Amino acid sequence: MFAFLYPNFMPRILRAALLAISLSLLPSITYASGDHDHDHEDVPPAHEEKEHEEDEHEHEERAHGEDDHDESDHEDHNHDSVKKEDSHDHGHAESVTIDDATAQHANIVTAKATSGEIAQTQRVFGKVVNDASQISHIGARFDGTIIQVNVSVGDNVKKGAKLARIESNQSLHPYYVTAPFDGKIIGRHANPGELTQDQPLFTLFNDDILWAEFKVFPNQMRLIKKNQRVIIDNEVFSIAHIIPNTTNAPYELARVRLDNHEHGWRAGVTLKADVITQTKSVNVRIPNRAMQQVEGKTVVFTKQGHEYIASPVTLGLQDSQFSEVISGLNAGDAFVVDNSYLIKADFEKAGAEHVH
Repeated sequence: MFAFLYPNFMPRILRAALLAISLSLLPSITYASGDHDHDHEDVPPAHEEKEHEEDEHEHEERAHGEDDHDESDHEDHNHDSVKKEDSHDHGHAESVTIDDATAQHANIVTAKATSGEIAQTQRVFGKVVNDASQISHIGARFDGTIIQVNVSVGDNVKKGAKLARIESNQSLHPYYVTAPFDGKIIGRHANPGELTQDQPLFTLFNDDILWAEFKVFPNQMRLIKKNQRVIIDNEVFSIAHIIPNTTNAPYELARVRLDNHEHGWRAGVTLKADVITQTKSVNVRIPNRAMQQVEGKTVVFTKQGHEYIASPVTLGLQDSQFSEVISGLNAGDAFVVDNSYLIKADFEKAGAEHVH
């Protein structure tokens, strides 16, 4: 009846009632659907998925940041290691090892550092001259005719040897011209049949003794004296005398006698020498030939067993043969004296291999 009286209103009511019934049943349907299909239970709402994705993204960023940090730390650690290795590796070996047989074959000679004297010296220059007393121009005692000549230029003769036979114009008796000392004939002016005519017939020369004459200038005169030792070509001589210069030149001459029996000297040869003016005793002295330059430092190669070590040294007084060692080498230490350049070559080779 109600529907009849209000035909248009009824459907609305029905629709409202049906909607209310549907809403009241909705929770049960949702639960049942979840109970029936468990796969849907794990599917989170959209906002939860977004938060989960953000959490995962944040976790990945954190993990990536930690990885970057670890990698950076690893790189820094490697860098530190390289730096340490670089600081340790100076591009050269600290020592080289050479067995005794090899060292002996290479003539590598070692010695122990000892005390000794260092000489303070003055360098002088000069030349070798003949001994005036050992040059003789030999003539005839009496004028006459040369009958016989027994020697030629270049002949060596002994004292008293008969050089020529002369017939005197006064007595007409022959006599001999003889050698006044041992020497060599370096000049002949006599032939058979010639007249002596009061001239030298022979020039005789002996070079067993020569002299070195060194110029001593005014700034050296108060230091250089007679009897002082002189080093010439690593040999030690003595100043025999100092003579004034007769040519008005501004120097004196220090004369040194040279024993020339082995004929190693020649007149006219220029020389340099060191006059020892003073000496000083030092605790450690080494020959100059033992020192080498390695990376801009003066070193000697000390020996410990079969190992040769480049030991930098600080030097004090020096002369032409020796140097004082203030630090870097102690008395009694074994070091290379001869052929130390061979050890230096091995050092440089080992250093190059060490760098590469």
